[in-house]
Amino acid sequence: MKKILMILSLVAISEMALAQHEAGDKNLNVGLGLGSTFASGSTTIPPLGASFEIGIKDEISVGGYLGYSASELKSGGFTAKYSYTIIGVRGSYHYDLLGDPKIDTYGGLMLGYNVAGVDWDGPGNAASAGGVSYSLYVGGRYAFSDKVGAFAELGYGIAYLQLGANVKF
Repeated sequence: MKKILMILSLVAISEMALAQHEAGDKNLNVGLGLGSTFASGSTTIPPLGASFEIGIKDEISVGGYLGYSASELKSGGFTAKYSYTIIGVRGSYHYDLLGDPKIDTYGGLMLGYNVAGVDWDGPGNAASAGGVSYSLYVGGRYAFSDKVGAFAELGYGIAYLQLGANVKF
C-alpha cells in the first residue's frame, strides 16, 4: 500500500511540474501561419512567426514577436514580389480556462511595426510601406513534457492562425 501511495504521489508531483504558467517561465513559440493577413497572389514563403515571453507574474508574461511572409503576383507578363515583416512587443494574461495542468490558455495584445516591401519588374516604381500595427490574440499551449509542447494562437499577426512548437526554458 505504501508503494502505491508513493507512486501516486510521484505521478501527482510530476503532473504539477507541467503547471500552466508561472512567474519566471520563459517560453519560445515558433510556428507556421494559416490565413495570411498580408498575402497578395500566390504565397512563396508561408507566414512564419516566433514569439518569446517571460513570466513576470503567475498570470502575466511580456515579450517580443517576429513574423515574416512573402508572396508573388504575376500579371500581364510582369511580376511583383511582396515581403511582409512584423516586429512587436506583446503582453499576455494567462488564465486557467480548462483546469488541465498540461494546458496553458492565454490572451493578450501586441504593439508592433510592419514593413511591406515590393520588388516589381514592370514599368513604374515599386512602393514599400510600413506602419504601426496592433494585435489581439488568444492562444493555448499543450505541454508534452516540462520543456516541449505545441501551441496555437488565433488573432491578427502575420497570420490569423499560427500553429507550432513551444519550448520552455
